[in-house]
Amino acid sequence: MNAGTGADNQRKTAMEADTISIHGRSSTSHKSRGNIKKWGLLFFSLFCLSVASLYAQAGSRVTIVNNTGYTALFLYCSPASDTGWGSDWFDSSETLASGNSKTITLSYLGAYDIKLRMSEGVEYVKRNVQLSSGSRIVFTSSDRVSSSGSSSSTRPTFSIVNETGYSTFYVYVKQPSATSWGDCFLRSDETISRGASRSITLSSEGRYDIRIRDSEQVYYVKRNVQISNGSRIVFTSSDRENPATRPTVTIVNNTGYTTFYLRAKLPSATSWGDCFLDSSEIISTGSSKRITLRHALNPNDQYDIRLEDSDGDTYTKRVRITDGARIVFTFDDFD
Repeated sequence: MNAGTGADNQRKTAMEADTISIHGRSSTSHKSRGNIKKWGLLFFSLFCLSVASLYAQAGSRVTIVNNTGYTALFLYCSPASDTGWGSDWFDSSETLASGNSKTITLSYLGAYDIKLRMSEGVEYVKRNVQLSSGSRIVFTSSDRVSSSGSSSSTRPTFSIVNETGYSTFYVYVKQPSATSWGDCFLRSDETISRGASRSITLSSEGRYDIRIRDSEQVYYVKRNVQISNGSRIVFTSSDRENPATRPTVTIVNNTGYTTFYLRAKLPSATSWGDCFLDSSEIISTGSSKRITLRHALNPNDQYDIRLEDSDGDTYTKRVRITDGARIVFTFDDFD
């Protein structure tokens, strides 16, 4: 009986050990599953936060459009409740030309004050603008503020009249004290034809230097001109900058055909520029036309000169120019 009891005790002890072992494995298994669940929830939470952050970032993008007519050197955008403007949104070398835009990403949406600052301290401001996802804020001349911070509405509009005899491709206006001419007032695809005019609006009335340039880099300048609203500034050939003796030559048409177009350019120029003949003018065969070329004489002066007849056939010469020269075209100059 004692022996049986000892055997029973041994089996009991072994069963208890197995039970402990089984329970131990069961406890570890439950703990492991609990940890996996906890880490899964953590990663899911982080993923949701990342998605929410990206969505908030995309939803906070607003576009600033500069239609002031001037290039912006600085852009400020701060909550309307702030007392300061904060940092400039442009990179150190970045500007925003008139007609262009810049998209910025804000930390949150709401009411903002926005400011563009141009050269010489001229500023354009919009206050308490309610920004929403994808907002597009357009600055125009009406957003300009005076030095005192109030809205400025006295902005003179004047006309530039081109009577130089050549099409104008560039117009610059600056204050007499400024050292740089700044941005061109014409679009890249815009010109002022001979006899035509162009209206320009400035930031304020006063005295200005005005400069126009044609396709061959010939400049015409008027300095210290008083500009007020409605002023009319006429440019003629006498306004040519740094005037010097320009050669006058005679073109003789011996091609056997009537010439309808006469053009001349420097060999380095990529465009022939304007015709020297009026719209109703021709050079009959055997006749001639006296013209004044556009660049001053120098030891290396050469010109390309071209005649064109009614059929579109052209005759071209590259010649060294002297004042009073007589350039004779024959059929041998046919292109």
